[in-house]
Amino acid sequence: MRGKLTEVEINELKIIFDELIKASRAGAVIVVEGPSDRESLRNLGIKGEIVLASTQSDVDLVDSLVNLKSLHLEVIILSDWDVEGKKIEKRLDRLFRSRGISVNTEFRKRIFRIVGRDVKNIENLSRYLEPLL
Repeated sequence: MRGKLTEVEINELKIIFDELIKASRAGAVIVVEGPSDRESLRNLGIKGEIVLASTQSDVDLVDSLVNLKSLHLEVIILSDWDVEGKKIEKRLDRLFRSRGISVNTEFRKRIFRIVGRDVKNIENLSRYLEPLL
């Protein structure tokens, strides 16, 4: 299942997840597709707020975060790396930005660049990464 990651790639993943954990601790909200995705991130040490895109409409999701948080909120979109995940990322990015909310899709891109040949979704990320991190 797992391709051979280089030491450089493993170190980069450690940096990415350290940054993600720090952002989450600082109040960033992470948006994932479903409950298994949230569980995977929890297994990787992310303790902050993780909301599910699958439990409400895009507009309701955006409205709920706008109503709960200040406009200084950062949203990190971590949708899967398939066609549907890309669609979710684009839709939510557009909606959040239209409401003045900072959106971060860089974590998604950086992780995919390293593990994309082996992992296609957030749900399987912890099983793949736990032995490495």
